[in-house]
Amino acid sequence: MKAELGLLMLIGAAFAVAPAFGESAGVADAIKARHGHFHDMGSDFKAAGDQLKSAAPDLNVVKASAAKVKDAAAQLPSWFPPGTGPESGLKTRAKAEIWKDPQGFSAAAHSFQVATVKLAALTQSSTDLGAIRAQFKATGEACGACHDKYRVPKD
Repeated sequence: MKAELGLLMLIGAAFAVAPAFGESAGVADAIKARHGHFHDMGSDFKAAGDQLKSAAPDLNVVKASAAKVKDAAAQLPSWFPPGTGPESGLKTRAKAEIWKDPQGFSAAAHSFQVATVKLAALTQSSTDLGAIRAQFKATGEACGACHDKYRVPKD
């Protein structure tokens, strides 16, 4: 009887702990996905920047990259679900301020989104390299403004 009761308690404890493991895996997956999204967006932004630095940029690459960055920026706020910050105990460069200052984070993300929309639209409608380069710079500054307050610097 004691053995059966002990086994039942062990099984009950396993089920009680199971959601925590599932939640932890979900948090880890969300953080990993966020990192991947930012990596992809950074690669696309770099591809456009590399072209814009060249003497004869390939505007098709710039257009495609700007469109991808715009699409990613539109999704950016959803990459930060509750529980995926430093409190998770998992490695993340996201600062707690994202969740402590949701209005500020939302405003910063919105500014970046607006800049990416302008860049994508400009690359689709113009071949004015000066204007495209200026908007590319403004987009990078909007990106950096969010980094300053809401991202832990690299080690």
